[in-house]
Amino acid sequence: MHSHSRNPYLRDIFAALRLAKIFEWKGPDPKHHFSIAIVPTATHHLFKAIGTWTAIEHITLTNLSFPPDYLGIPIPISPPKPLLSRLPSLRTLYLGQATLVNPETIAAMICLSEQESLESVRLVDVYRESIWGPRIRRSDLERAALSFQTDMPPDTRIQRIRRIVKCEGLTERIMGGDRVEGPASLD
Repeated sequence: MHSHSRNPYLRDIFAALRLAKIFEWKGPDPKHHFSIAIVPTATHHLFKAIGTWTAIEHITLTNLSFPPDYLGIPIPISPPKPLLSRLPSLRTLYLGQATLVNPETIAAMICLSEQESLESVRLVDVYRESIWGPRIRRSDLERAALSFQTDMPPDTRIQRIRRIVKCEGLTERIMGGDRVEGPASLD
């Protein structure tokens, strides 16, 4: 994806991918490694393209970093812009080994009434900042969902997040950061 970040023919890539029902990108790393294969600029273009995929049902993305502001902190958007907006056919989203992810954007996506088909959101080793900070937990998404206004009542937002979101820690480090022992659910 990085090789396409400055491609003048991105519209051709966008058009071809609109037909996809399943999109999967898994980085080349062995299970015990954590690296970024989709850099922030490419992530921006990828998510811009995914927003046009009207047939997409299942998305799996790993080893990516989201665009930061100049301080290396996710850009605050008020009200939060959904991570993916209005994809009525989307049923599952898996994000793994991702950095600089804003929980508010994920909560905003889940709370869209147009996302009624969404059955499962799995966040595995997903970090708000770098891998040296805490992983995102379901409680982070619940708090985020209560921080903005939508047409969905607050109790319904929390119930929806609890029903479809699973946050997990999988990749362990030798030292530092948010440590987990083996696969663990992060509520």
